Amino acid sequence: MENRSSISDKYITIIFGVLFFAGLYITSLYSYMLFHSIAELLSIAAAWGVFMLAWNSRRYFENNYLLIISVSFLFVGAIDLLHTLAYKGMNMFLGYDANLPTQLWIVARYLQSLSLLIAPLFMRKKIRMDVLV
Repeated sequence: MENRSSISDKYITIIFGVLFFAGLYITSLYSYMLFHSIAELLSIAAAWGVFMLAWNSRRYFENNYLLIISVSFLFVGAIDLLHTLAYKGMNMFLGYDANLPTQLWIVARYLQSLSLLIAPLFMRKKIRMDVLV
């Protein structure tokens, strides 16, 4: 009986995933702005989820590698949110052209790559969180 339930759960997951990606594809055909906003918001939610997970489990870390990466993901997600809102069709930042979202996207990728390069330096160091927080 339990085996039947796990098989049906797998099928439900697969069907949900196929429907989700089909919906994204149909959305991209309808409106690129809507598709781009949904895709960006999903990546922002993932970045902030990584931050929340690592921040709430920081007392269990032996080093601060994951903490450095997760804090940088918090800021990368914030810059990506600004990038999404700055898109030309969103009309959030008046007086700016299509160059602003491109610059914000580049800033977010630079911050992400620099944090991934710097994080290994904290593999053997323990940061005192009581000083920072």
